[in-house]
Amino acid sequence: MVDKVKFTEYMQMLALAIINRELTKEELKAYYFVLSNRLTLEEIRDAVIILLNEWKYSYLPKPQQIIESLEKKENEVDLWVEKVWDILLTHAIITGKKKNLKPNNKIVEEALEIVGGWNTFVDYTQFSWSEEDLKRRAFMEKKFKTTLRNIYYKTKREKLLGEIAPALSQKTQEKLLPKMKKLLSNAVKRIAG
Repeated sequence: MVDKVKFTEYMQMLALAIINRELTKEELKAYYFVLSNRLTLEEIRDAVIILLNEWKYSYLPKPQQIIESLEKKENEVDLWVEKVWDILLTHAIITGKKKNLKPNNKIVEEALEIVGGWNTFVDYTQFSWSEEDLKRRAFMEKKFKTTLRNIYYKTKREKLLGEIAPALSQKTQEKLLPKMKKLLSNAVKRIAG
């Protein structure tokens, strides 16, 4: 179940930034009803961060638009993960352990390190049609792609939060921060009572 207090905090932050007012209790209930059945709290937070950066309209996005903001990003990331996998696999098959790969991308470098380093990656991905080698390659593919995707999202989330927090507090410090404090205390009272 999605935490109502955190959900309210994220949605009110989005509302204040986009439409410059608090959401009503009824509006919050409607958004909660739709989004809590489709997304986790972490996904809702990520969608809010994406929308704070990319939303270009003066109206609050509908629940489906919030969901779609995540799906668009996931498709882009999936394409990038596939491309990285193809490049590394090709390099591993062609050069093997002779040439140790040092990626110029910190996310890829960290993912390679987590799965055991370049030599382990090569061991699991050598070109062979034996059933055992195909299983080993499939295992490494799943492990590497999952690791890469997780590191990517973690890095992006940290970067976006780092960019948004100061921008919001500087731009709207006098106007929004008092409203946010009041809003959060009211939201806690409404949800608790």
